[in-house]
Amino acid sequence: MDGGDTEGTAPLDPERLAAAFAVADVHPLLCAVAHRTGDLSLLRPEFAPDQRQMLVPGRGLTGDQEEEARRLAAAALLAHDAPEHGLGPDALRQAFGFLVGGAAATEHWEGFLIEELAVADTDPRLPSWHVRDVGGAFRCAVIGAGASGLAAAHRLRQAGIEVTVFEKNADVGGTWLENVYPGCRVDVPNQLYSFSFAQSNDWVSRFSAQPDLLAYLQGMAKELGLDFEHVKVIQAGRLPNPAAPDAPLNTTSPSFREINPNGVVPVMDDDGFVLGESLAITLYLARKHGGSLSARDVREDGLMTMWTLWAATECEAHALRAMQNGANIADRDPALYSGAVTALRPRFAVLDGALRKAGGFLVGGRFTVADLNVAEIFRYAQAAPELFTPCPHVQSWIAACQARPAFVAMMKERSAEPA
Repeated sequence: MDGGDTEGTAPLDPERLAAAFAVADVHPLLCAVAHRTGDLSLLRPEFAPDQRQMLVPGRGLTGDQEEEARRLAAAALLAHDAPEHGLGPDALRQAFGFLVGGAAATEHWEGFLIEELAVADTDPRLPSWHVRDVGGAFRCAVIGAGASGLAAAHRLRQAGIEVTVFEKNADVGGTWLENVYPGCRVDVPNQLYSFSFAQSNDWVSRFSAQPDLLAYLQGMAKELGLDFEHVKVIQAGRLPNPAAPDAPLNTTSPSFREINPNGVVPVMDDDGFVLGESLAITLYLARKHGGSLSARDVREDGLMTMWTLWAATECEAHALRAMQNGANIADRDPALYSGAVTALRPRFAVLDGALRKAGGFLVGGRFTVADLNVAEIFRYAQAAPELFTPCPHVQSWIAACQARPAFVAMMKERSAEPA
């Protein structure tokens, strides 16, 4: 949640903030705002939850108390015009005490809360060892691609171990794939029934239904690279002799041309359904698999398609021209670079305004396939940093997109390919 127009963050809309706070759970709301602003005065004793009424709405607060707590939280956040504060260990312990009932209870619950909340984007359960430190090399099999199997595979890979996941079904998800009876849902709040290393703010309800939990697990597996085969195909222009007998699979290889006669990457084979064009592939996958990347209704779907087509038709050619004639290119054409920058300036202004109004992402206030598609095209324009300077929302947005684990992994693989 942004607190002001500082370091590229958007100013808060008081009406939108009030609407969100009106339906927020008061106790985690107060702690979240205190963590965001550093204002511990919000954690008043009279607002503390009654530990005997933890399953009762309001946890012992009257309606007037809840309304007052929300008003104070909104005022504190609107008045905060600095980057996110974050609480130090002692202040964090005070916030935990507010939630769980004092210092004695805090001592009991502190480790659990730190792990579940992943405070400051930490990963407390990150393996403390690596396979290279213990000597030798070995592989590991994980049986089942349900929640536990996915978590085990992720942790083992963090430790540098080669992992194969065996699953009897055609997709990941375990019990949330198999059980589809009416009303199937979890009886634990989403913030607990999710991975600390793959947190999400895109839950539809507090106790999610089966389709949402399945989408979460499948989306997490894809982002962590756990469930698909990636066949590397090198662009022929990157190889000295793509037709050589020992040349790696590339865009002129006969076997690749059988799949995609156009001879370009990427191309996807989804159980015999072949699809080319990267933007079409991402839209297809989002629609097929659902989850937070996909549209929640036909209007969101229209917006995702609109932004994807806008980036492809209005921006991509100019962004590529800027990249191909950037300052680090030996045979660059300054005139072509200047023309590309001039053409992109109004496009950047359009995007910056849209991100400001939409809350930091293009559709629904969350990262979706629209951001994925548009950010990849705007990545080309990073060869022209002067375009980003007057557009703070674009700066924050592309930084958030490029900090996602899937993007980081993709760029690491890309950098290892021939130049």
